[in-house]
Amino acid sequence: MNHSLRFAYIRVIIAIVCAFTAAHVEARIEEHEMEQERLSGYKEHIVENQIYDRERLRSYRAYLETVEKDLFDKHKSLREFRKEKKEDKKEDLQKANITAVYTFDKEIATVQNANCKLSKSKKTVFLKQNIWNVLKNNKLMNNSISFNP
Repeated sequence: MNHSLRFAYIRVIIAIVCAFTAAHVEARIEEHEMEQERLSGYKEHIVENQIYDRERLRSYRAYLETVEKDLFDKHKSLREFRKEKKEDKKEDLQKANITAVYTFDKEIATVQNANCKLSKSKKTVFLKQNIWNVLKNNKLMNNSISFNP
């Protein structure tokens, strides 16, 4: 073989190898760039998810604080309602009276309770007391009745 022909073959082989190597290197570079782009997209995705999760937790905390405040307000309102209701009951009970009426076939001789009233026929006893006072002291309704023989 001719020396110049051999150089030509070597140049062609080198050119083919270089072209193949250059193509292979370019393909690898392109793959690497695509991988970098994919990974940067993944990183952005992770960052966005972290932001989303943080905001979701912040929103959930705000929701829980609202629920807690509502429950506290309801409990407070219930306590106030009960207190007002108790005071209203007290006022109502202080205004109300209980009257016990006892009617007998025989005439009544005496009654022990000083708040009792005896009817004209002396067969009926009326005992009237304030309900609030009776609730505080139930002995106010105690009474002993004796009859004429």
